[in-house]
Amino acid sequence: METVFQPVEHLQSIFGPAINRVSTDHGVPVVHVNTNQILPITRYIHINEEFRGTLSLLWAVDHRPREVRYELWYLFTLGDSKDWLIVSTDLLGDERLFESITPKIHAANWYEREIRDMFGLIAQGHPDLRRLVRHNHWPKGVHPLHKNFPCNSVLQWRQPPGSVDGHFIHGEGVFEVPVGPIHAGIIEPGHFRFTVAGEPIMHLDLQHFWKHRGVEKLFEQQTLSDGVVLAERISGDTTFGHSLTYCQAVESLMDIHVPRRARYLRSLFLELERLHNHIGDVGGICNDTAYALAHAHCSRLKERVMQLNDHLTGSRFLRGVNCVGGVGIDPPAVQLSDTVTELERIEKDFSELEQIIAVNASLIDRFENTGIVKKQTAWDHGVVGVVGRASGIDRDLRRDRPFAAYDELSVRVAGSINGDVRARVQVRMAEIHESIRLIGEIQRTLPDGPLKGSRQVVPDPGAWALSAVEGWRGEIVCFLMAGEHEGIHRCKVRDPSFVNWPAIQLAVIGNIIPDFPLINKSFSLSYAGNDL
Repeated sequence: METVFQPVEHLQSIFGPAINRVSTDHGVPVVHVNTNQILPITRYIHINEEFRGTLSLLWAVDHRPREVRYELWYLFTLGDSKDWLIVSTDLLGDERLFESITPKIHAANWYEREIRDMFGLIAQGHPDLRRLVRHNHWPKGVHPLHKNFPCNSVLQWRQPPGSVDGHFIHGEGVFEVPVGPIHAGIIEPGHFRFTVAGEPIMHLDLQHFWKHRGVEKLFEQQTLSDGVVLAERISGDTTFGHSLTYCQAVESLMDIHVPRRARYLRSLFLELERLHNHIGDVGGICNDTAYALAHAHCSRLKERVMQLNDHLTGSRFLRGVNCVGGVGIDPPAVQLSDTVTELERIEKDFSELEQIIAVNASLIDRFENTGIVKKQTAWDHGVVGVVGRASGIDRDLRRDRPFAAYDELSVRVAGSINGDVRARVQVRMAEIHESIRLIGEIQRTLPDGPLKGSRQVVPDPGAWALSAVEGWRGEIVCFLMAGEHEGIHRCKVRDPSFVNWPAIQLAVIGNIIPDFPLINKSFSLSYAGNDL
């Protein structure tokens, strides 16, 4: 009889004394280890064939005032089972140093830099400890997620040095082309510095986080029930995905059973959000090749979907729909039926547009072999969502870790192995058809019943929960720890943009600068969701 792989027991058999204790919270095993063993244990989880763990989240918690310690948490998604496994370690008293895992697990790069900026904890051995969030004009010694840092502090910005902080390539015929952070139109700020020799891009240096809003600090001023409104504003085009992720974390903490009808409606609204964003992105990608016809048609179709959102909920961006315990809106059956009918018309129009795009030789020529992200690169850097699936990463939470009503729905996951712009467009197109199909299935099978469940417990201070949702960009993850009087001690949110932005730096190598807008749009990442 074949034995079942038990990851915790396997780690204990290998590392033994390095593991202090093991616990399980909400079905997620947590392995607490000595700080000096973080690198070998996490590296083993990452590269061992039985684990093949992808680093899905890395965050810190300041446990003051209850305890004088920091805690580091490493969340891995295991390769075959897609199960979660957490490794954690403590930094006690005045301890501020921990060993970097970035040299062995590239996906940890931005996480460890962020932890240094926000908490003042330093990852020793990190290959690039430049500031990430706290740009050079921030005051020295300010770490906003310290518990002793007041939320209403007024920072005195200092004059940054004249030189630019970045990586440079020097040599004859090498030029730098800076773009941003201020851009034309209404695009959010981001700084891109291209290094070129002739036309091909040799290196791209990214610098984001220009409008840090302190969202995670603001969560600490909220109660668990009131944080939904803030979650909706993490990234405006992912209002529903972020609010759903947050609500699920609270519901786990309070042991709330979400009624079946509410779970079905959540899946429906999430697919509507996926639908209008994907349609808009297909048009935007075509627009970056100067194919205005396709862009115009996609803009028209996207507007029709957003009008459906408004008709169903009163909000084009689906704000105010989610609430802790379920949903606050119950569309009548006739509206849902009309929605499905209109989506069938939209799908017919979009299918005609697909055929036009498919036979446009100059367009396909721009798409193919442009901005390639190889499968190994995507896996090394923990790339998620459309970008990952277009590079051969077969991962979708709707199928792998079902939430809302997806355990009762049949989700067909689209993918590709080519990893270029065309592959990302094809995955988006396939997901558009799949979202319309899923919405039709939900409308036909929507059960009757209440819309909101009631809480069963008041979470103790220090109790925590993890939640994840497959948003339209990819996996959204939320860690939530309860504080005193049903407050929030720590809320760590990870938009998929945070893990996918670094991959753009690799995708552009060997391409030319005029193709960068096309590559960038095919990733379609958020600046606001990236910079909390």
